[in-house]
Amino acid sequence: MITKIRSKTDISERHSPRLSRSIPGINGSDYIRLLPIEKVAAKIGLKPKDLEFYGPYKAKISPVWQKNPSNNLILVTAMTPGKFGEGKTTTAIGLSQALWQLGQKNLVVLREPSLGPCFGLKGGATGGGKATVEPQSEINLHFTGDIHAVTYAHNLLASLIDNSLYFENPLKMEIDSLFWPRVLDLNDRALRHLEIKMPRKNGETLKRETRFDITVTSEVMTILCLAKNEADIKERLAKITIGFDQEGKPVTAKMLKAEGAMAVLLKGAMKPNLVQTQEGTPALVHGGPFANIAHGSPSLLAIKTAQSLADYTIVEAGFGADLGAEKFINIVSRLGELTPKVAVLVVTARALSESGFENLSRHVENLQNFGLKVILCLNRFTDDLPSEITALHKLAEQNNLPLAESFVFQKGGEGGLDLGKKVMALCQVETKPSLKFSYELKETLDHKILAIVRQIYKAQDVSYSEVAWAKLNKYRDLAKDFFVCLAKSQYSFSHDPNLSGAPKDYTFLISDLRLATGAGFVIPIAGEIMTMPGLPRHPLAEKF
Repeated sequence: MITKIRSKTDISERHSPRLSRSIPGINGSDYIRLLPIEKVAAKIGLKPKDLEFYGPYKAKISPVWQKNPSNNLILVTAMTPGKFGEGKTTTAIGLSQALWQLGQKNLVVLREPSLGPCFGLKGGATGGGKATVEPQSEINLHFTGDIHAVTYAHNLLASLIDNSLYFENPLKMEIDSLFWPRVLDLNDRALRHLEIKMPRKNGETLKRETRFDITVTSEVMTILCLAKNEADIKERLAKITIGFDQEGKPVTAKMLKAEGAMAVLLKGAMKPNLVQTQEGTPALVHGGPFANIAHGSPSLLAIKTAQSLADYTIVEAGFGADLGAEKFINIVSRLGELTPKVAVLVVTARALSESGFENLSRHVENLQNFGLKVILCLNRFTDDLPSEITALHKLAEQNNLPLAESFVFQKGGEGGLDLGKKVMALCQVETKPSLKFSYELKETLDHKILAIVRQIYKAQDVSYSEVAWAKLNKYRDLAKDFFVCLAKSQYSFSHDPNLSGAPKDYTFLISDLRLATGAGFVIPIAGEIMTMPGLPRHPLAEKF
């Protein structure tokens, strides 16, 4: 028996007879009764024949890609978080449960948890308290194997690169230019910098530098989460650039004839996963790109499928609004033709005491500049100070912002009824939503980066390292019409995690640039950020 991973609690798992599962509740005496997944599916009009079962409580469903103007899309984001987050996932799940209690057919769409945080510092990503998706331990650990499929598809390409080098390098790859790493879905700082020593067919020994990244930062994960269908996945995989040849021309996965096998490995992974909340309401959990490095949203296939099946779709975008929400608007919304009706900005008294009201105001301003209607959601904790709560209510009133206090951790859907009612009221306000993007795709790469840095982070200018500037000039023509997916610390409105509050008029540092031609991204690396995290001194792995 494996102890269940709880984001905020430590509760073990027990099994009941075949048709349901009983799980100890918050106080150890009440129980969650899980429904067979076919009963959960019936709530959104799906029949058993529509399900691909992974045991009694999980299933994959066939994706649907269609525009549904009548669906209300709700984006859940947050102010700048502390080390343990501010409860976006818990809030998104609790809001979904509340809307079901209010008689509204809806689906919450979440990312799949990475094993790195599960065994590291932050823990699982299935919500907390009485607002969780279930079965938690199975979702947090392996789930339906999607992240493993991404790992193997990515590493297959890496092995084909080295195999080509072994057989006399027919593509004339410039070895020092190769930047396609290997990946692993665990935190392991020892794999950040590696040297490969590989015997070649001609008897020589090839030495080259490489690295491991964590799987959820892989371009393959991004492609899985942005593609429209199998053909689109294969086309995007073929466009992946792994380095350059001796004439400076890009070398792609297509040139290595890798895209077919990679697509086969991802065939099952492209189907969204259907699970349930603690209250037996349906949820989709699919795709897992990190938001501080990748684009931080669940798959477009899952979002589109949810829109076709429900009246409300609730999507959580990773980390603060400057990361997950910015990328959701500038990248995901454009690719998927999505327009959120409302942005729920999750706030905690703890975060306000650390980052201040100026930080919160900056997030609100950014979201409103995108053209979004904003509602503040105060995620309540038992140790909140009355003075902090009063100050937040005053701020909301002064800025004509709706504010809901959320108790979903303690009470589940019942604790989110106020939030649910206010979200519904905002969705019913007759306005013609129109998103305002930070940049136009036709602009030059450096202008796109500068636009994000000035508009979102209020920096005065951008400073590039020699390495980053050289890559920017090298990628200009190759990356025409590409999106910018900024990789940076989630703990600050800047490249420096130590700059708290809402800094402005500073110089934003870009230390490196990465190219993701299959995803259609250029990824500027801001400051010092690791694409392979390390474990803390006492990782959660010690406590299982």
